[in-house]
Amino acid sequence: MSESLIGYRELAGQLGYSRGALRTMKLRGKLPPPDAPGPRWRPSTLFGPPARTGPVPAVLGPAPATTEASGPRVVVTITVEVRADGR
Repeated sequence: MSESLIGYRELAGQLGYSRGALRTMKLRGKLPPPDAPGPRWRPSTLFGPPARTGPVPAVLGPAPATTEASGPRVVVTITVEVRADGR
């Protein structure tokens, strides 16, 4: 099964950057080399291999104990909205 290639338009939609910003990132070496002219990339080139599907493998043995210092991770997402009037 072959992966479909994505260009600036699709990548901009997925990452939330403008196409111009992505072109600048490519010129500055912040994007990997394209997989095809256009430029176009395979999703796995940009985002890594697709997630594995199927049953989750069984964990052998008990889960490691957590302590206060190594407790569960907390992920915080911050969204910043900049309005046209600068507020």
